[in-house]
Amino acid sequence: MRVLSGVTIAEASETTVAVRNVLDSEQVSIRQSVRHLRFVALSHHREATAALCDPAVDAGPATDDGRADRLSAVVERYFVRSLARLDEVDRLGEGRPDLFCFFQLAENLRRVAACADRIATVAAESEAPPESDAAPRRTGADAHVDAFEAVAEDAREAVETAADTVFDPDTDGVRRVLERREDVRATVDDLGRRLFEAPDGAYPLPRALPAIRETADCAASIASIGLRRALRRRALGSAGLHDSDAAGTDSPVPSETDD
Repeated sequence: MRVLSGVTIAEASETTVAVRNVLDSEQVSIRQSVRHLRFVALSHHREATAALCDPAVDAGPATDDGRADRLSAVVERYFVRSLARLDEVDRLGEGRPDLFCFFQLAENLRRVAACADRIATVAAESEAPPESDAAPRRTGADAHVDAFEAVAEDAREAVETAADTVFDPDTDGVRRVLERREDVRATVDDLGRRLFEAPDGAYPLPRALPAIRETADCAASIASIGLRRALRRRALGSAGLHDSDAAGTDSPVPSETDD
């Protein structure tokens, strides 16, 4: 039951199990849950990158203990409930279009956490055995390591900025994210070629490069969500309405009221 967010065992016997939902919709903030998910995913991504690039850093577990999946499940649970129950929409204080956007954002952040898991797995598998006193640096030349760290940081910053465009729609921010995504993809391709041509073909870095590319692609997907929210906000303004007019309703144009 530990993998099910907000669910606890109320009663159990040899033949039956009764479960109870302990999450109160009125006490749940979808936005805060997504912000927490962003923190978890990017923190894990940063730690995994550090473990891969620096032999002195313990790679630790290859996953984030399921925190990202549980937070994503919370957002999905309440989004699905809102589709069937209008009172759930009222209690959450978000319109259905907003809830759908946050659900999509959470799914992309879960993908970012999965990318971090892949990087952490590469770091853990490439660690030198403790009994090896003369183990070479596992990530190759310092220049390659520095380039990998830099492009990983660029991808994370793109995700951070993209998520901001969903919480606070900003078309300029969307443009910056899309430009950074292209820069990351170009850098990943260039670094991949350089590593392929390097004398030591055992570097683990090439195995982690696809995760960096996918992280940047997640940022672009998130930015597209932010763009849709920005366009809805513009449509709301053109119609002479305000955010409060759409708050807590099933209007096609969502509320922009933030926590």
